Formats: sequence, structure tokens, C-alpha cells
Amino acid sequence: KMRHSLLVLILALLPIQHIGAQSIESDEAIIKPTDKNILYIGRIGGNPERPMFTYPGVQIRSGFTGSSLKMLAKPNSGYFMVQIDDNEAFKVGFCNEKDSIAELASQLPDTRHQVIITYIGEGYERLPEFRGFIVKKGQGLASAAPLPLHKIEFIGNSITCGYGIEADSPTAPYLEET
Repeated sequence: KMRHSLLVLILALLPIQHIGAQSIESDEAIIKPTDKNILYIGRIGGNPERPMFTYPGVQIRSGFTGSSLKMLAKPNSGYFMVQIDDNEAFKVGFCNEKDSIAELASQLPDTRHQVIITYIGEGYERLPEFRGFIVKKGQGLASAAPLPLHKIEFIGNSITCGYGIEADSPTAPYLEET
């Protein structure tokens, strides 16, 4: 009985951190949003430990080493487009109260990679927060690729940012003929 109690105690103390309904495995490490290798582009606000962004097009860029990468965000933060290296971008979502971890990459060659994560929704109702990355222990972030030398600035409103681009209707309500 003593051995059973000791085994239960040891299992309870294993280094697994729970985040919502998901967990961080004992062979993984969390990289905080304040890491010097994370580059933010666009309007970022709030606590540096949990940067918040409410505008579409805000980006998180970084390099990373290893074969996998996960992202932490506040549950119900919305949708992000993710591009790893020069591969086709794909959408990940944090769309309910249990979503806090999204797997961005697995089974990549164990080398250096680049990731670009772009927020694609209006965040004023969701108040999205980036809470860091998860990597395998012994792997980590690397500097982000340099930004392009030339830039284009769009000055406009939410339509300029692509408001309603993922709406169910092919036309926005305010454009319909009356």
C-alpha cells in the first residue's frame, strides 16, 4: 500500500502543465511571447506576456529549430493563417473555450525553419491573445527572417483589411441593392 501511494505521488508530480483541455507534455517547453526572437508586426497592445491584437493582418514572425511547433493563444481568440518556410499557408482556429493550443508543424526535417502567423479576423469582440510557442525540449526559436526592404502602406478602414472576406454571403449586407 505504501508503494502504491508513492507511485501515485510520483505520477502526480510529473512535469505536465495543463492549459485548458490540452496539456504540455513532459518533453516540451513553453517559449514566452517576450522571447527576443519573436517579431511582431502591426498594432500590438496589452501585457507583453500576453500580447493582444484586434486588427486583421497583425503578424507574429520567428525562426525555430526542430521538427515541430505549437502555438498557445487565449481560448476563443479566432483564426490565424500560418505559413511555415515557403509552404502554402493554412488556417488554424482557437474557436471555443477549450482551444488554447494549436499544432502548427510536426514531422518537419530537424533543421531551422521560419514561421509567419497572421491574424485574419476582427478581434474587437474576441480580444485575441498570443501566449507563446511550444517546442520540444532542446529546441527553440531563432531569429526571424529579415523583413522586406520595400513596404506598401494601405491607409483605409476595415474594408481595406478584408472585412467580411470569410463571410457566408458572397456580398456584404451594405452592398446589396435595395
